[in-house]
Amino acid sequence: MAIYTVWKAKRRGRVHGRNWKWSFWPILKSPKPVLPPDDCHDVTNYERSIINAAESDMARIRENYFKRDAKLKAKYCYLKKLEKEYEEKAPKESQEAEEAKKHFEEMQNKLAELGQPTIKDWVVKLILFLLIITEFPLNALVFSIFGEGRFMTYIMAGVIGLGIPLGAHYVGKVIRQEIKSGKDIALTAIIILFVFIVIVGIAIFRADYLSYILSSYNINIKITAQTAAAIFIGINLFLFFLAVFISYLGTHKNNEEYQKLKDQVKIAFARWKKESKEDIKTIKKLSKIKTEKSKIEALRKCLVNRYYGKAVRLKEAAENLIETYRNANLEVRPSGIRPPCFKKQLTIKLPDDIQLDIKCD
Repeated sequence: MAIYTVWKAKRRGRVHGRNWKWSFWPILKSPKPVLPPDDCHDVTNYERSIINAAESDMARIRENYFKRDAKLKAKYCYLKKLEKEYEEKAPKESQEAEEAKKHFEEMQNKLAELGQPTIKDWVVKLILFLLIITEFPLNALVFSIFGEGRFMTYIMAGVIGLGIPLGAHYVGKVIRQEIKSGKDIALTAIIILFVFIVIVGIAIFRADYLSYILSSYNINIKITAQTAAAIFIGINLFLFFLAVFISYLGTHKNNEEYQKLKDQVKIAFARWKKESKEDIKTIKKLSKIKTEKSKIEALRKCLVNRYYGKAVRLKEAAENLIETYRNANLEVRPSGIRPPCFKKQLTIKLPDDIQLDIKCD
């Protein structure tokens, strides 16, 4: 269509409409037939050439449009598929998160109805830890009198320092329970007896060690080994029963059921947290997909408008050229008769498929 202009169409119309032509410009004229003849019913060759050129350009516009739109449509259809998948997935994720939340709240309510120990579990552990670390250095110092290596001395001190607080913890837990098995009662009695024997033995060692230190360094403190042993026994028994009492306060009266419920609450909370994250992730992903899909759709709409606009302008230009040709032709026709072929309205068909296609197979 680039070779067809309004000036050229007007000039061609005049040349065809005259009944003469220049033989020797601008002096001599020779006769020629008028084109198209007054009784012509067929489309003129010049008009046909304009139509052919316009249709060729129209086909090129359509081809370029579909080349550009193909990639965008592929992305659009992929995002549309993802959007559908996540739209189906999102309600399920939300429902699962809501169910997990309700289950967690139910477990929390059951735990609250069961009640809590007097003191927190971390307080019990902290006090037991302090007892262990305070006993270990002194026991290691006392056991060094056996002349064993440092490693063996630390092992002995560690076993005693760890065993007594843990035994006290077990005794406190058993005493706290409303229902006690015969096995627990028997084991508690054994632990108390064993701990008492160990405390007496350690107290004797400590008393002897104290006597050795006093005599070695000529410290003038009048205290017998028996008195020192009794003092150490009293202190250790006090610490033992203090640990028992702390464990008693930090234990639930139905400890097995309480611990089971605590574990269930932790599991329910972890599940709720996991489901909530998945729900939020799904919602965010769906929102991102919708945004990206909207962008692609907007780009495709712009592409449609751009190429359909080109087609409309091409159609108007071609039809205007034909009309210009006819008007110029009629102006110079000697007969002034409008041929039947000029009465036909010639139009260029627009490509109807240049439109936003949202169907995805």
